[in-house]
Amino acid sequence: DECHNTAPWFNTKYNEEVVSLEWEKSWKNLSLNPELHLPHPNKFIASEFELLAEDVPQTKYPVIIKETPHYKIWYKKDDVFDLPKASICVSFVTPNEFQLAPETVVDTVVGTIVG
Repeated sequence: DECHNTAPWFNTKYNEEVVSLEWEKSWKNLSLNPELHLPHPNKFIASEFELLAEDVPQTKYPVIIKETPHYKIWYKKDDVFDLPKASICVSFVTPNEFQLAPETVVDTVVGTIVG
């Protein structure tokens, strides 16, 4: 009820009032608050975007470059645009994955949420 004006955009209610001298004086003598600052630099954001020259053979399809009983890493150099990119695909396999319907549903839902 304190807003007596209406903005022409979106019909937003607002009010105008004169700032008191007390407020004006307090604003002129402000000190910096050390808790208000820009975020620290993120070390995970790249700053250099030049690709390193490597002798990597051109392949038509991705090839396995690392394999263990738990994972495989595939690689294929981008021979069209010469841009670095990555895709990660994770599959969780459990011994009783398809034994009981409720567990299968939970596994599927969790996999969808995490993935």
